[in-house]
Amino acid sequence: MQTISVNEWLISDVEIQHDTAVFYSESINFKGNAMGTGLHRILVKFTITTETAEDTKKLNALLLNIRGQLQPFELDLGSVDGWFNPLTTPNTANVLNTAQVLQGATTMTLNNTTIPEGSYFQFPNDTKLYVITAKSGSNYNFFPAARFTTAATSRINFSNPRLRLRLDSISFSMKMGRAESITLSAKEVL
Repeated sequence: MQTISVNEWLISDVEIQHDTAVFYSESINFKGNAMGTGLHRILVKFTITTETAEDTKKLNALLLNIRGQLQPFELDLGSVDGWFNPLTTPNTANVLNTAQVLQGATTMTLNNTTIPEGSYFQFPNDTKLYVITAKSGSNYNFFPAARFTTAATSRINFSNPRLRLRLDSISFSMKMGRAESITLSAKEVL
């Protein structure tokens, strides 16, 4: 799998959108009914700027290896050091869940009480990004529901979660020169 990493590329203008499917209907008197599906997908836009002609060629080769929507890739926005990474939470390198998290659960208990709401994380062996939605002490609510059961004392990745994405388009257009940029749009895949 290809990786697009902030350690190799000048990545900027990262935009994260949450897609939460809901069934909604509204009657003629404007009363609405909504029912959540529990589904969640992250949509990402980001810009890569090339500094040299060699970088432009290297990026062209990378994008041709991904081949539009054919191959998923991993977006690595780096650790908390350096630039602002919207996916990382500082001081969370050794976060463990203290009890088993069952498939379908939306709550967990952690050995860390300093994680703020809105923090992104990944369970071990799961590519899905989850988000902390509420907390009370060491008890945390998250969305969406856990896709798999996670054993007690598993390390929860808050320090460098990585998105697995697929480009939105089958084509791309690049200006072939120095200090040129390309903006890519992609969707989370599991």
